[in-house]
Amino acid sequence: MKNYWRAGCGESRTSGSEGACWKSADNGNSLAGYPTYQALRSHDPMLIAIPMALFVDLLHFRTVQRAVQTKKTMWQVTAVFTTALAFGLQWMFYSQPGEDGTLLWWQTILFASIVPVGLAIMAWHH
Repeated sequence: MKNYWRAGCGESRTSGSEGACWKSADNGNSLAGYPTYQALRSHDPMLIAIPMALFVDLLHFRTVQRAVQTKKTMWQVTAVFTTALAFGLQWMFYSQPGEDGTLLWWQTILFASIVPVGLAIMAWHH
């Protein structure tokens, strides 16, 4: 069986027996796909949650990329909306209590921001 890992905590919070702030994941995952899938999984079946997670990430990347390329207001507004959507799904994942309890408010904001900000930067430079 292949082991996959995802980031799971802040500097002051370890992940129990797994240590080093990494939590095992049931299956392989992309940077944003797994947290988004987990956030949606509580509301939707797996066959809906996985495609939605991938769709949100792709939509976010493409709209930011288009906003940068065209510099049109419509695309910039759309990019802001998709960034907020991506952040919201990450927030849903990181604000849920884990095995070790809940993250502090600033940790939740930090971790929920990593993927949307990272995707926006990648789209900006692509």
